[in-house]
Amino acid sequence: MPRRAPAAIDQNGSALPFSPTPDLATRVAAIEAGYQHLRDDIQQLRDMVNRLIAARRPLTDDAQLLAAIAHAVQDHVFTARELRNHAIVDANLRVAIGGANVRQLGKRLRRVAGQRIGPYRVLWADRDSDGNFWRLQVFND
Repeated sequence: MPRRAPAAIDQNGSALPFSPTPDLATRVAAIEAGYQHLRDDIQQLRDMVNRLIAARRPLTDDAQLLAAIAHAVQDHVFTARELRNHAIVDANLRVAIGGANVRQLGKRLRRVAGQRIGPYRVLWADRDSDGNFWRLQVFND
């Protein structure tokens, strides 16, 4: 059987018997601390991603969105871009839209178009180079 190299050599060049060095426990602790640091970083990244998603996610309550639109536009026709622009000065509309961009808002209007949601119904009115024009029908039941 071949001889193994000694684990360590003393000052005289003599082989020291192999034994777990006290340094091993220190290394393991350092590695675990590094892993803990990585786990903390991963958790911070997850939190950051969740905050970004929450900021960009449109509110799922369509009735609240339509109520905010009704308050903002009254009986005028509107485009998704006009809503997004008006949300700058209208806090209720801004909250209802969430972080949705114009395209997402337009898709959401298209999804709810024709459906009665609470006392509201979104109706497609027309289309031009600015996009689709919508109007909001309000029921007084």
